[in-house]
Amino acid sequence: MSALSQYGLEFGSRRFRLGGLHSSTQEQHPNRRAGVRVLLNLPYAGTEEYRQELDLYLPERRSFPVVVFAHGGSWYRGNKAMHGYLGVFLAKHGIGAALVNYRLAPRVRHPVPAQDLARAFAWVHEHIAEYGGDPDRLFLSGHSAGGHLCSLLGTNEDFLAAENLSFGHVRGVISISGIYKIHWNMAVAGLRFVFHKVNKTAASPFWHVKPGSPPFLIIHGQKDLWTLGGQARAFHKRLLRNHGQSRLVVARGEDHDSIMQHAVLPTAEHSKEILRFIHEG
Repeated sequence: MSALSQYGLEFGSRRFRLGGLHSSTQEQHPNRRAGVRVLLNLPYAGTEEYRQELDLYLPERRSFPVVVFAHGGSWYRGNKAMHGYLGVFLAKHGIGAALVNYRLAPRVRHPVPAQDLARAFAWVHEHIAEYGGDPDRLFLSGHSAGGHLCSLLGTNEDFLAAENLSFGHVRGVISISGIYKIHWNMAVAGLRFVFHKVNKTAASPFWHVKPGSPPFLIIHGQKDLWTLGGQARAFHKRLLRNHGQSRLVVARGEDHDSIMQHAVLPTAEHSKEILRFIHEG
């Protein structure tokens, strides 16, 4: 049984926005036996821009912690619908999930995606109590480019301050296969256009680390994309040197894609670490 089918997602019966397709905001129950409520395409920025919408996956209980999650896709592709299985998994474990779309390159460049994520986080903080969640137990998370964005919000408080929030509103950051330094690696990866004419130091979470950041859980795959393991270790060490709280987890046998697919498997060590980090946070 695949990680997706194990968590009850019937993609053929759902109308997600993929490649510009539109689905209306509605509440659905992908698996009533799992006790999961799903609300799709909620606008978080007061616009009709579908790249500024989020999906909520909620457990059938109250006062639950919530993870605000940013998808990957090299900052120019990807969609919140890719990780619906993660939302179901978290909700089944008593954790709410807000899966976020953000605007993409080349239409926008840094810092717009990070600003969008901050706005989504602020929306969740303001509204999640209406859905039974605890606004005082909010986590930031993301994979790949999303890991970069959540780490940037967890190290550069200006993004949250623009939404009248602070590091104190973030219980923790879970970065999965994230990018922490933006430099020559973008050109090598064919992504020069994403950060064209952008201050790459300002766009790098690594260079914003200072005392006072929220706790971090940093995860990378043993077979992850080149440089990402080294970046994760360096970022983890920099957080510790600046009196931060950080735990580094190497997902054994996982590559850049499987690390997300297997994050919903109860037997996966990095899955256990994620749940422990949230429940203890």
